[in-house]
Amino acid sequence: MATLASATLLFSTIIFFEFKRDSNNIDVDGHFFNGFVIPSNVTNANNLLRNTVSYTNHDTDPFDAFFSKYSNEQQNESSRVCLSPEKNVPWILNGQCLQHPFESSFSEGRSCGFCGDNPTISYFSKIRDQIAEKFQDKCSDLVVYGAALGQKYEEWLNDRDLMGNHNKMVTERHGTCFFQFVTTGTHFEGNLSVDGSQVLIPLDEKFLPYGNNRRNTKLLKLSPGLLFPWAKRIIWQDTKLLLVDDRNSVNVPSDYHRHFNRTVQRFGSCVSFMGMPQHPSAVGINRSVNLDAHCREIVRAATKRPTVSDNLHVLLAQCEEYQHKYENKMPGLFPLIDTAFIVWDMRREECRNFTGNLACSWLDEIHCYSDRDQVSFPSIIASSNLQISPHRQLNDLLELQDRVYVDSNGSPMVHIAKRSCHWYYRSFSRCVGSSEHEKYVTSDHEKKHSVKVNFSRTPPQPRVAIIVAGTLQRFMFRNVIDKLIRPLVKKSAKVDYYLSLTTSAGTPYRAGGGKTSYLNHIEKVDPRLVPVKATASEAVELPHHGNNTMWHPMAMEEFIRSQIARAGASIGELLIQEKIDIDSEPMLRARREKAMRKHPEEDADLRFPIFDIRSKEIENRTANANRNLLRLHLAVERLWASLVKWEDEEGFEYDYVLFLRDDSLWLSKFDLSAFESIASEEKDVDIFIPSCDAREPPMDSHELNDHAIISRRRSADVFGRYYSILLNGHHDHDRDREWNMYRKKKMEWKEEDSRNKNEDHIGDDNHVVDIVDACMSTLPITMTTSPRKRAVGIASSSSSSSHGGVNVDVSRLVRGCNSEMLLKWVIDVHNIKVKKVGQGVIPLEGDFLKCSSMW
Repeated sequence: MATLASATLLFSTIIFFEFKRDSNNIDVDGHFFNGFVIPSNVTNANNLLRNTVSYTNHDTDPFDAFFSKYSNEQQNESSRVCLSPEKNVPWILNGQCLQHPFESSFSEGRSCGFCGDNPTISYFSKIRDQIAEKFQDKCSDLVVYGAALGQKYEEWLNDRDLMGNHNKMVTERHGTCFFQFVTTGTHFEGNLSVDGSQVLIPLDEKFLPYGNNRRNTKLLKLSPGLLFPWAKRIIWQDTKLLLVDDRNSVNVPSDYHRHFNRTVQRFGSCVSFMGMPQHPSAVGINRSVNLDAHCREIVRAATKRPTVSDNLHVLLAQCEEYQHKYENKMPGLFPLIDTAFIVWDMRREECRNFTGNLACSWLDEIHCYSDRDQVSFPSIIASSNLQISPHRQLNDLLELQDRVYVDSNGSPMVHIAKRSCHWYYRSFSRCVGSSEHEKYVTSDHEKKHSVKVNFSRTPPQPRVAIIVAGTLQRFMFRNVIDKLIRPLVKKSAKVDYYLSLTTSAGTPYRAGGGKTSYLNHIEKVDPRLVPVKATASEAVELPHHGNNTMWHPMAMEEFIRSQIARAGASIGELLIQEKIDIDSEPMLRARREKAMRKHPEEDADLRFPIFDIRSKEIENRTANANRNLLRLHLAVERLWASLVKWEDEEGFEYDYVLFLRDDSLWLSKFDLSAFESIASEEKDVDIFIPSCDAREPPMDSHELNDHAIISRRRSADVFGRYYSILLNGHHDHDRDREWNMYRKKKMEWKEEDSRNKNEDHIGDDNHVVDIVDACMSTLPITMTTSPRKRAVGIASSSSSSSHGGVNVDVSRLVRGCNSEMLLKWVIDVHNIKVKKVGQGVIPLEGDFLKCSSMW
């Protein structure tokens, strides 16, 4: 059994306590403990194990000795032994006046409520009633609260730079009710935080039961129904989460109603927690999130922050007891969470009773043991008789996914969000409710509070979105982090990364008979995406790609999120799936049905969006290429929908949006300053693209490179919704000169279609437009027909149409626009101004890639 007691070496090395041997000092008293120098702050703050054991043998580890002694004592005890330094403080809560008292599962007769005439209880009852009198009518739908007890935390609320603009924006846009409990020692103007977002509720310190404010804070945190009995939804949020981070960002929701819907509403639970992340601050360098690793990290943190707990002795004893009692006996039922953000559903009596009993048991355990509520939570779940939902498998991947715990009737009670969504990874509010799963009806409250509020940024911080869709095999992850994301962040840009990846293999469209430099470029999976060590369930074989092994998609998601966060950016959306399903997409299904009616012997995807029937070999290649293009554009459009939704939620717009290939290779670091210098001089330019001067053969005048597009936000919608534009031709009729030309030519084609039922064009009466035909109409005859067919196809008859100024029998056309021509045509139709720039501005790829086609 892997316990704290068994790992003696790690506890007594520089990794953990940074102990130093001193052979001349082996006394346990003072700062020296069994030959190791214990940091004075730890010793003074906690009297760590002082006078517990006394050994002079350097081969005996003091922690081993302590835990051996403690475990033996525990085996002889039939009931728990409270060790808290404040265990003698009277239990102030009393629920006996309630019809259904909230009771602790650990102490018989111990209940929770504001009953009785205890002075402390009377005081909190008065506070509860004062809050209700002033705020119940306004805030009954949702309450978000926290506690800032003590000068350090209260000063945060009075620091304009730390508070930023986010919380003010939330209150103005959504009418969210924020409350913060504070002590009376701090003076705030109008009982509000400096930004005006937080209603401050002063507490008289003489009525707080514990000497340690960490314990007093837990009392407030775990009494949502007692403090706000009239609220339908209650969210606890640690004060630290209100503050802006080093990127001038916050990592909490802008719309707390939506967050509620994305958690407890989505899973039908009574409470939602955030899973503890596999992060150095939580579990050190351990690959697994477990109690042993978390307890060790708390002790390690005490070397720099002595107030991390009011008694490390008690903490270590508590961890050892849980290890012995629960963890190895009940796999999957010993979860770890971060309690800085808790969502409670108080609308149903069932949930009110469940959360009341859970919180009462939790407070009882904290009263008896350490002040670290995250350490005691696993014991609460393990003793609650809750079970993992039968829809969740008990395996190594359990902690990588959303977990739901159900009662004996199968009713969901507790939801724990997957740990990769933690705010440490900078995408908390988006990750827990991915647009892929979000399905709920907007409430009347949300409809009422839908005001868009814009705040100036001081100093200006460019907001940049990066959109990438493709396959895992081709995804150049390390390159994009080192050469694009980090340089952007270094220039103070706020970067959001939108990524859609498929695990199924695909053959590049331009793959020919021999290997090219391009194929060599993407032949091997990015080393960062290949696990060095992994369990059987964490890693999977990558199909059809040699013997490469890759992370399981859930493990891959966590890895990508953590790496993007380490680079200083955020994940806007992350979708990893086997393939993009285009077969069930309604618009494409309709087009395919019409295509099959006209050409029943052909592949339904042969003529859209690329049309090329010059040979049977080209036909096969074109049909497959079309499917790949449609999958790509559909994936981009889904990412775009997430981007637009996030802008709406946050009340801002990006400055620039980058649309990139999955295998985009950056030759050097992207220089945002150099780019913005050009962009500021060319204010009327909408998009910037690589010039691709080295391509062979040279790019035709009807083509535009689609390898990378940097778009200002005002024009980015065209590329974000490119799939829909291709399918239904969304456009502005009044300003589209070329489009009006096409409408005239389409009338000619319709007349021809009435005489020639075998005409090659779709000629769809239900479609207002057809982009493929419209683009083709702008091409010269030398591009759209073969030499042989041109010889017989030039005429001046009613069965002809103008192509490049020449009348051509439409039945003779064998080739239309390629993807680069389609992009050029769409850009022209939408009056988007383009500037081509060299590799000095967009340092993408080299001559070996020739700016090959993406779209």
